[in-house]
Amino acid sequence: MLIRSKILREGGTKVVLDDTEYHFKPEADEPEAHICDVKNAAHRARLLSIKDGFCIHTQKTAEQKAEAKAAEKEAQDAEDAADADGLEVATRAQLDAEFKDLFDRKPNSRATNEAVIAKIREKRAENGAAPEPVPEPVPAAPKAKPAKGK
Repeated sequence: MLIRSKILREGGTKVVLDDTEYHFKPEADEPEAHICDVKNAAHRARLLSIKDGFCIHTQKTAEQKAEAKAAEKEAQDAEDAADADGLEVATRAQLDAEFKDLFDRKPNSRATNEAVIAKIREKRAENGAAPEPVPEPVPAAPKAKPAKGK
């Protein structure tokens, strides 16, 4: 019976029961599932008694795999679109300036960056404006050192 480890570690998880070592690792067709074939009934019962660690593996159908892949791509596309406007890496001063341009007021000083970003994106969508990248901050010129006098 195939048992799935809920604990996902790079390289898989190795468990030794009695003298048998089980290696729960990702399979080529399901890299997100770390599974192992456990033939010993007592070992299966022991592993399945650890509810937070192991469960019976149910193989996905081709349709379920396609749906999961499509959902993963959709999530990645949404993340890429969010990153395209540059708000995630903007400084608080840049976010405040962008907010002021859109709302004619500063954001609440206690508002988190995430809340300010959400409001900016909301307003841009409301206005039908394409996301504009936030300009890169201009580094301050180095201060000149005073000349040494005698």
